[in-house]
Amino acid sequence: MPTAGPQSVSTIGRTPALKPGIPKEPISFTVHKQVEVSIVIPVYNQADFTRACLAAVQQNSGEIPYEVIVVDDASTDATPKVIGRIPGIVFLRAEENAGFIAACNRGAAAARGT
Repeated sequence: MPTAGPQSVSTIGRTPALKPGIPKEPISFTVHKQVEVSIVIPVYNQADFTRACLAAVQQNSGEIPYEVIVVDDASTDATPKVIGRIPGIVFLRAEENAGFIAACNRGAAAARGT
């Protein structure tokens, strides 16, 4: 039976440190007048993982007009500086951390997708 990937004895009993891949292409999204799908991504810190997520969305999206809404729940890292400058995304930033559900609801309220 195939395994999920290589295992290391040194990681038994603890979570291995994960590092996101670095996007090879610049990240940007087309702004559509009308969108069918809204992708809401709630984030708190982890700017590199968010960037990798956005690169994956960009690389794997089809022809359906969509929008990407990133809801930053008061990150204290480089998220506002790095992610907030990506062309074509809707970037919403909370001044205080309100939690995952509040971030999801805020993004859903801003969504224009049908």
